[in-house]
Amino acid sequence: MIGPPRDDLYMILPDRPNYGQSSPHKDYTFASWAEDVRELVDHLKIECFHVIGASSGGPSALAVKSLLGNRCKKCVIISGDTQYAKTGDEFLNGE
Repeated sequence: MIGPPRDDLYMILPDRPNYGQSSPHKDYTFASWAEDVRELVDHLKIECFHVIGASSGGPSALAVKSLLGNRCKKCVIISGDTQYAKTGDEFLNGE
């Protein structure tokens, strides 16, 4: 159920490296994406946030939650890609 309109809720939709209008990034890893998100929320002065990832964005969202867990309160994954079914540093570093 969707409640009444709010003026204190925002969606920020950055393109991950190598997707959409972003610049190429040959050394992209899930950990580097989480660091990009940390820099973005720091710049925007956002103390805490939630993250959503769909399809191939699922692993990226999971990395953000894993590495920024104290600031990333909730992580929602919709039909997440499982080709990165690894654990720990292997997953985060794209090994």
